[in-house]
Amino acid sequence: MYFPTGTDLKKRRELLKLSQKQVVARLAARGLHIRQPYLSKIEGEKAEPAYRLVRELVGVLDEYENAKTEETLAGSYHTRPVVAQAEENVAEAIRKIRKNGFSQLPVYRKGKSVGRLTDAMLLSAERRYGKTGARQKHVSQIMGPPYPALNIGTPKSEAELMVENIGAVLVEKEGKIVGIITREDLLNE
Repeated sequence: MYFPTGTDLKKRRELLKLSQKQVVARLAARGLHIRQPYLSKIEGEKAEPAYRLVRELVGVLDEYENAKTEETLAGSYHTRPVVAQAEENVAEAIRKIRKNGFSQLPVYRKGKSVGRLTDAMLLSAERRYGKTGARQKHVSQIMGPPYPALNIGTPKSEAELMVENIGAVLVEKEGKIVGIITREDLLNE
């Protein structure tokens, strides 16, 4: 039986255009938790991983290779998502939500995704601070964690599972956020 070297694994990962971060995340989804620096050591042949880890790494790479034939996120997302800015007041974010008929918005600061704002978070803030008080707050004071970002080459089926649970995912290409997919998008297909 062929046992791939760290160099073999790295070459294959790079051919599939996967980041180490993506591989580590898929390993975690399989119940195997390692950190990206350890994967880097394996690929640099500075660590000797257990057989099970190598088997799982090969399984993750096989999964992505097989997924290449599946439909990906390319063309399935909004290219110009409406966003709230972290330092704008909540009243402005509510205006954007109402104007566009949304129930959620990604929150940005200096062009980077830093959080999310949902209708549930807005209602909770209104209960806590009163309607007027909540609307005077900055979005950053009531926002939740950011939506996860998936590479544009990710299989659509994987994104659908995440959107179902989280409400939306950001789509990235070459490290930059290029769009968003929401539950509403999936329902409207």
